[in-house]
Amino acid sequence: MVSLLTLLKPVSLQNQKAEIGTTNLNAVELLNYRKELETLLSEKWKVPINLVGSTNTVVIKFEINKDGRILKWYQAETGKTLLYKSVKNLLKNLQFLPALPKSYPEDSYKFGIRFSPANFK
Repeated sequence: MVSLLTLLKPVSLQNQKAEIGTTNLNAVELLNYRKELETLLSEKWKVPINLVGSTNTVVIKFEINKDGRILKWYQAETGKTLLYKSVKNLLKNLQFLPALPKSYPEDSYKFGIRFSPANFK
């Protein structure tokens, strides 16, 4: 499997009743979710041939609902234009990411992903 991204910590929980930093998810659920997300994006992202092996990165922030529907996304850090265009092409037709684990207590989840072709093979 290709590791193209790094999950960043959640930006915020949507339900103010929940304590920040607690998601009731165990380490196995989080690991499985990350693997599912990496697999999906690795299969769909078409890295420009001249960027394969590049250490440049683009950070995209997402908000998804529990079933994985992408509510919004935006570029959080400026990056190389060609790299950003390749990520934008990936995202323009992508409506869903993997659904959150059933035990995730919130209605939506905000997080960032760091896209880098350095590990692309």
